[in-house]
Amino acid sequence: MVKHGVREIGAKQYQCFSTLSDDSEDFRVNLLRPLLIERVSGTQGNVKARQFIISKLRSLDMWHIELDTFDEMTPDGNVEFTNTVATLDPTAPRRLVLACHYDSKKIRNFIGATDSAVPCAMSLDLAINLQNKLNDL
Repeated sequence: MVKHGVREIGAKQYQCFSTLSDDSEDFRVNLLRPLLIERVSGTQGNVKARQFIISKLRSLDMWHIELDTFDEMTPDGNVEFTNTVATLDPTAPRRLVLACHYDSKKIRNFIGATDSAVPCAMSLDLAINLQNKLNDL
């Protein structure tokens, strides 16, 4: 049985992790900006965001991508939702999984930067920078 637990990291490891992503302009322009659109489930913006996330992950050629699609009752009726799930080496006994909930609330002209756009862009940034580090091994 594999045990998981919290492990403190040292100063050297912390410094390494803190410098994984140091290009804030690239983050804003290439990862965040494409997600700063209305992404309400069932809309073209939602599909566009999903396609962007999937294309970025596929371009890395390291991640197994799955879609978690489900229906949920909302005040507007039954709505289909989809989340992206990317797994690094799905056959490994211990896996790294990045799950991205990217749809935004249904509020007129609501972009939802902190309602999933920034966290999804951060997940993509993590995937890109992890790939760079893993390729160095």
